[in-house]
Amino acid sequence: MRQTTLLHQQICRTVASDSSSFTNALWISYYLGMKCVIIHMSHSMTRAGKYSGVIIHRIINSTNDKILLGKLSTISEQILTSNPVFNCGLFTFDWSLMYTMVVSTTAYLAFLIQFDIPLL
Repeated sequence: MRQTTLLHQQICRTVASDSSSFTNALWISYYLGMKCVIIHMSHSMTRAGKYSGVIIHRIINSTNDKILLGKLSTISEQILTSNPVFNCGLFTFDWSLMYTMVVSTTAYLAFLIQFDIPLL
């Protein structure tokens, strides 16, 4: 009876720790997915902003209206002088940011494993 109780306690501890690991993996996946969505949206908006300059130039070449031509040329100059980029002041939200985060995390884990620090 004593062995059964000890075995039951060990199984309960294992299940509890595995559910905690599963929960952590679920949260990591959620936040990694959110980072990918944000980076994809900002990259797509940057690309669309650059392409809007091309569209404006096509409209300028095909119009004869002087008022519209003046307004479109002003917008075209603004797009030409300032590229549409999403950033927070420290870094730009693009796929190189995701690459940097993955490389930094991998290097940090390599250091932890190499020095056998029990934080994992």
